[in-house]
Amino acid sequence: MDFWERLFARAGRRKPEPSAEAKCAEEWDTELASELSETEREQLKKAGCIRKHIYFSGRVQAVGFRYSALCLAKELQLTGWVKNLTDGRVEAELQGQAELVDSFVERISQRGRIVVEFVEEEDRELCYEEGFEVR
Repeated sequence: MDFWERLFARAGRRKPEPSAEAKCAEEWDTELASELSETEREQLKKAGCIRKHIYFSGRVQAVGFRYSALCLAKELQLTGWVKNLTDGRVEAELQGQAELVDSFVERISQRGRIVVEFVEEEDRELCYEEGFEVR
């Protein structure tokens, strides 16, 4: 039983079912992420697009890292996501032009009180994605 189910059980109510729209949106997102054809991937690669899975270490939590990442990703027209990890690191996936992804990694530590001490990067397969989100 998850947190919300326990909370609703204590109040004597049932957890509301997700709306049909929410279920459809979740299924749609899952399908789209996996439906980028090999031809489309090759076209994106030829256009210089890459996708990286990145871990940032240092003073990266409680300093506005995720908000700064959101603003910088929008400025650079990158897609992906960013989230805090329980071990103090920040995890992100970025997709876009290779030089812009590299620019993001360089520029993020120049914002506010952020101090990036170590960056661990892995290449990932390109996928269909719109926008950038904080998770």
